[in-house]
Amino acid sequence: ELWQAKVHELASRSVGVLELVKFVQKLKEPSVMPSFLPEMSTTNDVVRQAIIPLSRRGDTGSALASVWSGGAPRAPNKMVTHAWENTFSHLVASVVADAMGVATYSGLAAQLCSEGLELVEDLEQLQPQSQYWICAFCINQHSCICNGFGVEPMFGTAQFDEWDSKRRDTVTGRVYPICSCSHPKYLNSSPNDCVKSPTSVW
Repeated sequence: ELWQAKVHELASRSVGVLELVKFVQKLKEPSVMPSFLPEMSTTNDVVRQAIIPLSRRGDTGSALASVWSGGAPRAPNKMVTHAWENTFSHLVASVVADAMGVATYSGLAAQLCSEGLELVEDLEQLQPQSQYWICAFCINQHSCICNGFGVEPMFGTAQFDEWDSKRRDTVTGRVYPICSCSHPKYLNSSPNDCVKSPTSVW
């Protein structure tokens, strides 16, 4: 029952396409993520330096989707699969393209990299029926990854190089800051945002 309750909770989170476009514009503000470059910054960069800080609440945290919804359930229309190593603006542009019924996202990505304000106007009428489940937003990162980068491999190995690259900002090369919240972390054996049940498909 605990597993099913967690799956149901996760399945009740979503982000709207208009929220995503406005979020990209917010990332351009120096006070939010100083290193953000829409042409370069990856989803990993954004999760570590924007989503995690913005979803912290006092000494704990929530999924950013829950923060945006005020804790109210919002069922998604679609689930998005993606790689955190890819460019974040491309992720958002692909979601926008889907919502608008456009076959490719390259032109939309270019708009996001500029002002993107015209997209806000175009998308305002699509918001109610354009809700997406995206792990970066719909999983509570404070329940798993916010306070570190996993076990450090042996220095000088290929595994270390891969691990090290994933803890550094794509633009600056600096190691990401870690979160000091005291939210419980769950990594393997109990129902939480980051662990799959034996029967789940997400």
